[in-house]
Amino acid sequence: MNEPIDQFAKSKSMTRIGGIFIMLVSAATLYYIFTSSEQSVPRIYVVLPFMFMLGFGLMLFPISKAETLHLYGTTQIPFKHMPLGMKICFGIGIVLTLMLLILQIL
Repeated sequence: MNEPIDQFAKSKSMTRIGGIFIMLVSAATLYYIFTSSEQSVPRIYVVLPFMFMLGFGLMLFPISKAETLHLYGTTQIPFKHMPLGMKICFGIGIVLTLMLLILQIL
């Protein structure tokens, strides 16, 4: 296995950029929704904390499709093979989304 160390570096960099983009869009949308004076709040705001944490996880723990294909033979990484940090980001995102749902009901 004489593969270069940075074989998947470009793919991971693109994943990081995508994660930053997801974070910025979700944070800006949340900020706009909560600072606007409109009475009706779009229901999409409930999933925005999850999307923010997804972007945060992708920024810190980028997942490369090429690397996943090389390691596992598929382009979709199984949840059990995801980095622990990504699983934690998923968990935090789910908790924040559930908290917003509960606050919306109350």
